[in-house]
Amino acid sequence: MGARGDEALIGVAVNISVLALSGIGSGSQAAWEPRFVRSGQVVSLDPRMREDERAEFVSLRAFGRLWPASAAVRGAVVELTGPEVRVPVVFRIVRSDDSSRELGELVVYADRPATWPSERRLYTSATPRWFDEWTAALGLPTHRVNAADLRSGRWVRHKGKHDLLVVGRVASGNSAADVGELARRCDINVLALDAAWFGERGREALRIELKPAAMSGELADLAAQRWATAPTFSRPARPTDAVVNRRSWIEVEGQPLVEELPSRDGGRSCVASYLRWSQQLGRCELADVILLTILERSAERARQEALRASVSLIGPKEEDIRSKDRPVLARLRFEKAMGPADILIVDLRGRGQLDPNLGVRLKRADTLMRAQGGQTGGARLLVLGDDEVLDGWSAVKVNREKKTLGREGAIWLADDDLPPSSIGRIRLMGVLTKLKVPIWEDIEEKSND
Repeated sequence: MGARGDEALIGVAVNISVLALSGIGSGSQAAWEPRFVRSGQVVSLDPRMREDERAEFVSLRAFGRLWPASAAVRGAVVELTGPEVRVPVVFRIVRSDDSSRELGELVVYADRPATWPSERRLYTSATPRWFDEWTAALGLPTHRVNAADLRSGRWVRHKGKHDLLVVGRVASGNSAADVGELARRCDINVLALDAAWFGERGREALRIELKPAAMSGELADLAAQRWATAPTFSRPARPTDAVVNRRSWIEVEGQPLVEELPSRDGGRSCVASYLRWSQQLGRCELADVILLTILERSAERARQEALRASVSLIGPKEEDIRSKDRPVLARLRFEKAMGPADILIVDLRGRGQLDPNLGVRLKRADTLMRAQGGQTGGARLLVLGDDEVLDGWSAVKVNREKKTLGREGAIWLADDDLPPSSIGRIRLMGVLTKLKVPIWEDIEEKSND
């Protein structure tokens, strides 16, 4: 990994305890979570073999051969020492008398701590076991925080401008709003690796290859790189279905795999990672590089400009906005009576549901855009959905072949579904965030009865 860090990185405990490897069964290889150590670390594990097939000794296998040393199984526990390596190596844990019987995996890193600035504190709370093992293997100086102290507000931290709190399921609350409140209350940037509010994991067969083009947001500088071997993941968690401001850092086919959930007031940053990093760490060097970069950028993330852009709804009428059909627009606060605003929104989604007075309202939009044309940037236009009315709207200069609008600064999301798909909702939230439009939680629907 990186160059040797300062002395603060060296005082990391060398012994870790791995409690169990999941599922061994009657000769067939089961799915297991790999374990992470560095050279010289002692690992205690229970390979969970059936009583009638308990091995007396286990060995490590890599590069098609067994490593010389074997370890005795005492009761149900075996202790292994991470072999000396110069680069990360994935070892299979096998029976010494039958190396075809695989009992687990051990990913061993060289005894060479990664670089981490000594003035930047890395706090963890209820983080997944793989993350605790991986940071210990890299020599990253973590500081453990009790999840109960986070919930109760008892935690008092050393105040550092660019510290980071990494949380797992127990510490990340029941909603995206909970982790945002945690970041605000503790005045610290937060990275969530697991949470009850993450979506379900995708199908087992789904494989996602991370290519440079997937990098955006705070990782956009990685998009210009060329990678010989890209990390490949399976079954990432689906993004949270919360209607919130969001900004993708890693995205594949419209699905965020790592995303920032910025606060409306420009306060502390919250980042959610939906990838199963343990699948690739130590196997693909880029996976380690990307995760380390996510940690660094999440910690560095300075307070942002508040999301305060004003919005005017050209169509449909505001009282026709219903959360069941338009869940994202239902969370916006619109200027009264189509007044001047930073952003003008025209929603054409839903066949046969267009406002009969839409033509009049579009002329109002033309007037507003002309009136603000002399201001810096002018009014931005966001068009949702598709309808033939666009062909007659000369102000936007629609190009159907390229799915673009000729008006400078205009954005067209042509997806016409109502209610919108999950990807459609996420894309709209991302565009609104880019336009600095705040999404609110406390909007009450207006009645048109």
